[in-house]
Amino acid sequence: MTKLALEDCAGKYMVGYTDLHLGMDCVADWRGQEQLCMDFYDHPELVERLVNLAQQNLKKSIIIFDAMLKAKHQLSVSWLGIPSFGKCIFQL
Repeated sequence: MTKLALEDCAGKYMVGYTDLHLGMDCVADWRGQEQLCMDFYDHPELVERLVNLAQQNLKKSIIIFDAMLKAKHQLSVSWLGIPSFGKCIFQL
């Protein structure tokens, strides 16, 4: 989707980072919100493993998306709506 948006934008609009669903958001998508709540009580070690898995390749993904954006002279921007000439790196 990012590649298609970059091909189409041609000075018409900014393209930002795709929604990477960081940490717990990703785990909630995998498990479902209700099940995740139960997992906190019944299987906290599973929740910890899943969060670690969700973040395992996050930095690599950000680097890949940043390179795609910069190759098309786009600023770094996410759902926060704060564009930057730098790289969008989330605290992990």
